[in-house]
Amino acid sequence: MNVYLDFEATQYKENIIAIGAHCAYGDFDCLVQPPKGDKITSYITQLTNITKEMLVDAPTIDTAFYDLYQWLTQVSDGPTFFHVYGDMDKIFLEHAAAQIDDPYLKDFASSLAASVIDDSLKVRRFFHTKAIGVYRALRYFIPELPEQDHDPLNDAIALAQLMNYISYTTPLEDCPFEECKPQLKKEKSEHQKRQYTITVTHLTDSAAKQKIFHSYGEATNWAFTKIRAKYPNATLTTVKKHVAKAIDTNGSYMGWGWQKEYIVEKEK
Repeated sequence: MNVYLDFEATQYKENIIAIGAHCAYGDFDCLVQPPKGDKITSYITQLTNITKEMLVDAPTIDTAFYDLYQWLTQVSDGPTFFHVYGDMDKIFLEHAAAQIDDPYLKDFASSLAASVIDDSLKVRRFFHTKAIGVYRALRYFIPELPEQDHDPLNDAIALAQLMNYISYTTPLEDCPFEECKPQLKKEKSEHQKRQYTITVTHLTDSAAKQKIFHSYGEATNWAFTKIRAKYPNATLTTVKKHVAKAIDTNGSYMGWGWQKEYIVEKEK
């Protein structure tokens, strides 16, 4: 049996404030009272529509997980696999286990945290994308799907629907969502692709040793060091501009001739 879980939690301490669970035999939905001192921020209320007033009389974490356990025993039909989406629900379960006082329920929460299956990995492989939300993915199959309301039961049901579609659909050959496609690196220009050497030869001193560089940066740094020795106020930007011009035109700068030659690659 597959059980799909979703949790909402407080913003900073990540204590569970709502539980949603869905399987083929029924649903479980429960608010949870957070520990004293853990506030419901305006962000969480805006996101989930859960207010601090709604949680005043909500079950404690022990009671909520006892009720969840009882529900699971009622709907259980053989081996049970617990599914979540992403790694946050696992973290919420670990925090819940730390908060629960009853040792049996603590073990129950800990075992859930250790055994949950993260379905986001399978979804990303199906759609060939690095990141995608449940509702965005499900909308591929159900275009008229409403916006996510962050109700944990609705989110658990949405995940179950998504995994059902994916299980009976041939994996896609390419990501259908333009905004989710991995960004391709810009193709390097032919100028950048080809390897080259920069040879610098003194124009008047035949005894001066020839210099060979393999990048504009190396040549610029060498030239900047020599220029600063004579002209301390010289700027790297100015030197860089003159060096680039000399290299690109096989011209002269600082009394040296600059020549760029591309390396001919041997045929394989």
